[in-house]
Amino acid sequence: MKISAVASQLNHFAHADSLHRVTERLRVLIEKASSVQPPTFVNFDMEEYNDLDLTLDAFMSVLGEEPYRGVDAGIVLQADLPDAFPAMARLALAIMHTSMHRLFPIGGHWSPVLFNAVPHLDRPDRRLAQTHI
Repeated sequence: MKISAVASQLNHFAHADSLHRVTERLRVLIEKASSVQPPTFVNFDMEEYNDLDLTLDAFMSVLGEEPYRGVDAGIVLQADLPDAFPAMARLALAIMHTSMHRLFPIGGHWSPVLFNAVPHLDRPDRRLAQTHI
């Protein structure tokens, strides 16, 4: 799915407005995709270099919201883009900072465990969908 297919006349000089319009419509699409059985995988695709930040922001914004965490979704980054590596690092950091989901008492403190765990893949029927870098 390309963001221009979700919202037309995106303006890079009005990033916040464009992001708002895209995320409002993405929520509807993701809810529909998640409501069928089996859930439909939602794939964000890069359209052009100018859309990189808007696509990343929309992807991370919507999928970072509580009702949409754990949705089967992915994003395509074009490796030949000048900012592909920083974009991948930005995505990886967002994942690392949100996917630690268990705390256990160790030595009188709450200690984080299962770094980079992905809660929606903990179910036995989803274990084979896990990706390891």
